[in-house]
Amino acid sequence: YVPNTLVRWRHAVAGGVFVSTGIEVAKKLLAWYVASVPGYSVVYGAFATVPIFLVWLYLSWVVVLFGAVIAAYAPSLQLHVTPRRATPGYRFELAVGLLRELATARGASTRGAVPSTLARRLRADPLQVEPLIDLLCGLDWVARLDESGEQRVVLLAEPDTTPATPLLAALLLEPSPTVRGFWQRASLSQLMLADLLAP
Repeated sequence: YVPNTLVRWRHAVAGGVFVSTGIEVAKKLLAWYVASVPGYSVVYGAFATVPIFLVWLYLSWVVVLFGAVIAAYAPSLQLHVTPRRATPGYRFELAVGLLRELATARGASTRGAVPSTLARRLRADPLQVEPLIDLLCGLDWVARLDESGEQRVVLLAEPDTTPATPLLAALLLEPSPTVRGFWQRASLSQLMLADLLAP
């Protein structure tokens, strides 16, 4: 359940091994510290166990959260990619790249692509690709299929007849009253998905 992303079993095992090793090391360090520094019982008396318990609670949660980070970032580390900087329009650019890959895969025999394969082809961090797939699923442009334990993403939208307005509004520029004139002059509301996917 932690982290809130798709985690493969081997990455979960790596995070679990790190957590179990880290908990053991933290336990030994805390036992050594409590044994060698008798100041707790002098200062706190009978309540010395309370601050020791709080330190233990803190250390154990730090180790568990580091294990979750290892499990979540293992695909990024495995692909040797660095997350893209949050420059203006980078999410829109990545979403268009995703849609292009899915449009290409539409003609292939598999009729879709695995999210990790999409991330590798786009040289993008899988943790940046997943929210965009969720957004495109929310627009009903793509769908996730779970077949034989492996998840695939397929393109549902027909590029020639699907207006690009929802994607432009979600990732690039919302057609608010302030910029409505710009939207009309730039004819953004007339763009189709095929116009975005054209090379």
